Amino acid sequence: MRLEKYLISCGIASGKVIKKIIKNSEIIVNGLIENDPGRSIDLEIDLIQYKEKELVEKELKYYVLNKPAGYITAMSNPVNNRPIISDVLSKDIDWSGISPVGRLDKDTEGVLIFTNDGALNHELTYPEKNIDKEYYVELSKEISDEDLAKLETGVEIDNYISKPGKVKKITDKVIHLTIIEGRYHQVKKMLRAIGNRVVFLRRIRFAKIELGDLKLGEIREVHRNDIV
Repeated sequence: MRLEKYLISCGIASGKVIKKIIKNSEIIVNGLIENDPGRSIDLEIDLIQYKEKELVEKELKYYVLNKPAGYITAMSNPVNNRPIISDVLSKDIDWSGISPVGRLDKDTEGVLIFTNDGALNHELTYPEKNIDKEYYVELSKEISDEDLAKLETGVEIDNYISKPGKVKKITDKVIHLTIIEGRYHQVKKMLRAIGNRVVFLRRIRFAKIELGDLKLGEIREVHRNDIV
């Protein structure tokens, strides 16, 4: 197995970051610094270390939750004792080392991915990857064709122009909005920029993962290729 592939399977970082780690002489193989990402390794005899710790290939896990509203996207350290998303998760699953991919606002429902795959987490949240995030959006007032066009060309929020969204009009007050950014309160701010207001928000797709028939508060184990 190539050293780079093995490090990815350990979930420490994405391939791009791992190349930098190796180049920076941070990987030790059998007591010696290794700078070749293509080096062939034998897990039966080779000892690979990173940050002075032996690396062990771990079983990568992937879950999708239909997040209920009212929970902060955090696994620990609740702020002012407010409910956190780990309160919803099944106690039958070992969540050690598993974390949410990105976040959803407290009042937002829908698709939230969890994994211990550091490379995938990075890929899904790195802005330049342009990963789709699709939302079901209920609005406070009817949306015009002119305003739909604005969302599809980009609107000014926080002193910058958002990247174009993809919009599907469901009713006069309901749209599906797909964005490739993930800034704080992104969808709400985009709608506010065109003089409207979000009254209900649910993420119905993240990358390839769709909400489907997953019930509110239900979690399901999935495969990596279900996501990307």
